Amino acid sequence: LKPTWPFSALPLRPVRCVAGRRPGGLVMASWLPGLCTSKSGTRALAPTVPTKTQDASPDAAQRSDEMDVAASEHPYAASLVNGVAFFVPPEAQCHNDHDDEAGGQRSNESGDSPPSKGESSPSADASASPPSASPGALPEDKEERVKQVQLLRASSSMLEADHTPCVEFEVKIWSDDYSDRKHCLPNGELKPRRPLPHMKASQLLSGLTYDEQRSEYVFPKAINDWPAFKGMVLRSIVVRHHMAVGRDRATVLWKAGNGQALPQAGKMGKGTRAIFAAPAWTVIGWSPTSPGFVWWFSEQHGAPRCLVGESMLRALDNDADELAFATAKTVHVVAHRYAVANESFRDANTWHAGVLVEWSHNKFCTWVEVAWLNGCGGYGGKSNWCEDKLQANPTLYRVMPDSLKRPFDQHLSEVRILDIPVKSKDEFYEQWLLKYSNKGGLQPALQRFFDPTVHASGNVRIRNCTPSQLAGICLNYISRAFIYETMTANCQTFAADLYGFLTGTKGVAPFSKFLRPGYQQRTMAFLYRPSYTERSSR
Repeated sequence: LKPTWPFSALPLRPVRCVAGRRPGGLVMASWLPGLCTSKSGTRALAPTVPTKTQDASPDAAQRSDEMDVAASEHPYAASLVNGVAFFVPPEAQCHNDHDDEAGGQRSNESGDSPPSKGESSPSADASASPPSASPGALPEDKEERVKQVQLLRASSSMLEADHTPCVEFEVKIWSDDYSDRKHCLPNGELKPRRPLPHMKASQLLSGLTYDEQRSEYVFPKAINDWPAFKGMVLRSIVVRHHMAVGRDRATVLWKAGNGQALPQAGKMGKGTRAIFAAPAWTVIGWSPTSPGFVWWFSEQHGAPRCLVGESMLRALDNDADELAFATAKTVHVVAHRYAVANESFRDANTWHAGVLVEWSHNKFCTWVEVAWLNGCGGYGGKSNWCEDKLQANPTLYRVMPDSLKRPFDQHLSEVRILDIPVKSKDEFYEQWLLKYSNKGGLQPALQRFFDPTVHASGNVRIRNCTPSQLAGICLNYISRAFIYETMTANCQTFAADLYGFLTGTKGVAPFSKFLRPGYQQRTMAFLYRPSYTERSSR
């Protein structure tokens, strides 16, 4: 469904309308600037791309094998088209508002059906959200999810070392006889590391242990093979009933503290969810001793490393003097569209933006961006800014802490910082952006960017902006601007904020014209330490 009136006349505020009917009910359409998308799902597309047999070179065969292995290791991450795996970032892929019990979360999870059309916003880092992989938060519960996070962050008892289980998330429970090739491996076992974690009823009951001291049921192993979900506390078991009109309803089968025995496996059928709780500190960081949703990956300091949270400041200060005392000299706002197999009208108007930093040591540059929380760790460590993205086990995934390897959350943000082995903007553009773009000559499955462009460049006017200072201002920022909003708080608004702050430029605007009317610069968010640092120092 495409608009027939002039593009400039499209409304800037989303509205809902009934677009038509299909078997099973109404198709609700969400009008955003430039495109009408389906609320109950997106139509499938079947792009024509080179298949594995079209390129018989050994390198092409090796790359194809690596992508096949990666697709099996992280089955929900790849879009399989004609046998070729397209690893588009999770922010640039589609989502359904409800995960259906029969088919699950996405139409392209196993390659059994064509990949779905990306529902990207013209203004966001992400073209579109996959099904909610946020712990326990379905898209319609976004306000409750955000409110929960805000309350926990504001709590006076929220310290880094607070292990009180209070951050709830859902796990889908299948019956023991459940078998569907979309969610199951050929041997019948459930696929690992799904966006919405899942397990069979017998797995849940056999994996729980009772902690006599705390009077709680604990699941000590990794839930659905997510490394971050170990030692989670069971809060309740419910059955969700999807309602055609209004909010879903839930029937409680079991609740902690009510003195009842756990339900039998046979009573856990369609719609069953197990509600687990993670420690309180997970709402402010990936580590109880290093809060802050910022990570910095580098292969330019000897052995590869991935620093997270407040502790990265000390690590950066302890680097060799040439690196630790280097200062940021020039910054550039770079924007690009995501490379997809068949670019839709919406994809053509969706741009991701970040900031490239040039240092005084002239050894490498640093890329800074905002994206979905856990969008990289929950995606097999596949980053467009790492050379080995298509390998089955990228270096980034190997070195990042297990606490980052969890389902991504499209309602919250993280700051990602990566060192890139180029010395200047020109090298970055020629050796990276063009190389992996639609202008670089690579086959479509290996492309990462469409039409990359340098939007703005300027000299850094912050005195002595060292790597630790850059990390510190990002930690300050994300502690306040931690909500991800498609039209108001995303990668482009962060890039504009960071560029304006570092260069002292007034009137900076996001790259996309759709964001500019509602954009408000948030440079003050970079200045002050997060409140959790004050509480932890008392």
